[in-house]
Amino acid sequence: MSVLKFRKGEWVLLNRSKKALAVVAAAATAPIAGLSAATVSADGKTYTGRGVKPGSTVTVFANGSVAGTATADGSGNWSYTFATAPNAGSVIGWDGTLSAPTTTAPAIAATLSALTLSNVSFTAGAAAGTVIGNISGKTAGSTLSVTPNDGKVAINAGQTGLVVGLSASAAGTTSYTITETLAGATNTPRSTTFSITANPAVVPFNSRLVIEGDSITAGSNGPQWAWAALARTRGRYYMPQNYNQATGGQTAAQMATQVSAINALSPKVVNALMGTNDLGGSSDTPATIWANIKTCWKGYLDGTAAYVNAGTVMRRTDTNFTNLGAGREADRVTLNNLIKGYATDPDLANYKDKIRVVDLESVFNPATDALDGLHPNWLGAIKIGNAFGDSLNSLIDTSSVLTDLYNSASTNLILLAGKNALLTGTAGTLSGTPTPIGPAPTNWTLSHNDSFTVTSAQPTMNGAQAFEVVASGTNTTANRVANFSSTCAYTGNIGDQMEFCVDFSLAAGHQGIRAISLTCDTGATPSNVSSVVMDGAGAISGTLRTYGNGPLTTSKTSSTLQCLVTFAAGPISADITWGRPYFRKVPAGA
Repeated sequence: MSVLKFRKGEWVLLNRSKKALAVVAAAATAPIAGLSAATVSADGKTYTGRGVKPGSTVTVFANGSVAGTATADGSGNWSYTFATAPNAGSVIGWDGTLSAPTTTAPAIAATLSALTLSNVSFTAGAAAGTVIGNISGKTAGSTLSVTPNDGKVAINAGQTGLVVGLSASAAGTTSYTITETLAGATNTPRSTTFSITANPAVVPFNSRLVIEGDSITAGSNGPQWAWAALARTRGRYYMPQNYNQATGGQTAAQMATQVSAINALSPKVVNALMGTNDLGGSSDTPATIWANIKTCWKGYLDGTAAYVNAGTVMRRTDTNFTNLGAGREADRVTLNNLIKGYATDPDLANYKDKIRVVDLESVFNPATDALDGLHPNWLGAIKIGNAFGDSLNSLIDTSSVLTDLYNSASTNLILLAGKNALLTGTAGTLSGTPTPIGPAPTNWTLSHNDSFTVTSAQPTMNGAQAFEVVASGTNTTANRVANFSSTCAYTGNIGDQMEFCVDFSLAAGHQGIRAISLTCDTGATPSNVSSVVMDGAGAISGTLRTYGNGPLTTSKTSSTLQCLVTFAAGPISADITWGRPYFRKVPAGA
């Protein structure tokens, strides 16, 4: 082995003989004249030396191990930068021999960096110790603290994260400052402030939903917005028998006397739309109407409801209302301001965190979204339903959707051909004149009862095999249907209640559709089969889930599951895909 040496102003290669080693050992205590010990930059990373052959390669060592190389400039000066400053006391040498002067790495004062949190929100009511976010940027050996020290959040024992504290947090956002302290650091203490949000606690998956309102909610003068809201929530809520308590013509004053009827259904969430008929059919002032609305809200929350999801009073242009004059419209605006300002109302101080208000003022346009200046057409119903549905989704566990049960082994599921109503295979039945064109999944039937054309395909949707139905042509008789169905064998006992759930996606450009609905033994979705069509509503998708029609009164051995598209008379067009169906007994406690 050879050693590269600097002798008499030039580099020479010596054999690593015993004699050469002795020369090296002798030179260890006598650095060669003209060579420079390396100097160190303020941050302790960069070492600079001089006195080597211009253009030569200098090898830099840290504690005897090669750290890297540098190239000397034309004057024999060189510089090498470590990625991180060597530890204090490290011996930094260069040229690969002990003959060059060495430098002892100095102690460099640490500089604290800004801290970051991986997450800045948590659910109010989460268990103490639940990690809100992991802390990054902490310097080794430092100590972290948080202010205000209110007990609602804390630094964990390992100083690696911000966690939920022992004191309860109400929903809302609070500024917390995390301070890092390290003796000797150039900028100690260093503080970083974060806005930490406690999100409202959510109700469990499959929680009960009940809705209250007037004809707008009941659908007695047009489509029910509840259909769109329930589709938007992807089947996460359970709707008990009589879940829709809305009655045409009902006022908030009347609803305030019927709180017990709502509470008797044991809802976890009540969706309420009130005040329209009070403004249009009574002389009640906005303050009086607001007082009645508050009575309802508080009554629900004093019962079983965890949340009230409420709407403002929609704009209206029907003559019954406009004939009342500009003053009544001003009252509507005043009432809506009271509703939207609920959080500052002293009467609701203990309830405000359990109330959500959906501002329908910006959602519903009576010029385009109403049948008569007040009651929604399908476009309006879908807009209202989507707005309510988005708010409802914020109140419930959204980690899954009900049709995730499609391939579940749950004992509540009714099995078909070894699994739950799968949409695989092509041995199904096609029925109608003309006969539908395309496949039908095994154990399923695609049929229609008019003269329009029906075709089918088997795409995938939401990660599972699906079934597409395309209808076109002319429907001669109103309320004729394209029906995708399956007769499912099961043992249904008296008192059992069944439900049916399916994903769907309706493509834009449809024409003449009056309703999209599901039915089974003891359940159905809001169907709203009337003269109103969905034309102009655009693409619609979600999950349909039947609500309870009551338990079985007789024993059953089978049920026909139906996915229905109902048409008006005249030209029609529909492209709808059904996916992940399931049929099951309603779980105990739902």
